[in-house]
Amino acid sequence: YIFCDSVFVQFLFFIYNKKIPNKSPGPDVSKLLIDDIILNNLGMTIFGGNKNVMTSELKKKEFNNFQIIDPGLIDFNNIENCKEAKKILKSKNKFNFIAISTPKQEVIASHYFKHFSNSIFIPVGAAINFYFNLEKRAPLIFRKLGIEFLWRSFFAPRKMWKRSIYSLYKIISIGIFKK
Repeated sequence: YIFCDSVFVQFLFFIYNKKIPNKSPGPDVSKLLIDDIILNNLGMTIFGGNKNVMTSELKKKEFNNFQIIDPGLIDFNNIENCKEAKKILKSKNKFNFIAISTPKQEVIASHYFKHFSNSIFIPVGAAINFYFNLEKRAPLIFRKLGIEFLWRSFFAPRKMWKRSIYSLYKIISIGIFKK
């Protein structure tokens, strides 16, 4: 199992160690990387997010070297034969952001990375939504204290807790908490 979602990792660290984790800068690092890609006119594919908003924002920055793929049409039980998922294989871009929830982002990244020798697959989840102002980020005080996961868990409880409980169950069932 791969759990890349920084909010869940922070939550898990908090439960396991009974202390607040160091800041997880996923959205900050994603912003720096995307800004650098745009500045240097490198290609990027974004799998997820709001296609209309992202296209508009990227064009405002005079960036045209991108592709946005809608994950809503993906059959995760039959990725091999899914027309929308095959668009990833046609991408010639070096940077491929997977902007959907965990664990789906890891399923997509692990399924497709083997088909590319010079590409990078980056599961970023909601970081793309923060970058394009599609989702509100936690106030700076929460980020500085390293408790952004509490803010997101409180304001999107159905989204966050469902996957956190499921992931926690998986971790416990494979024995990670056994010392």
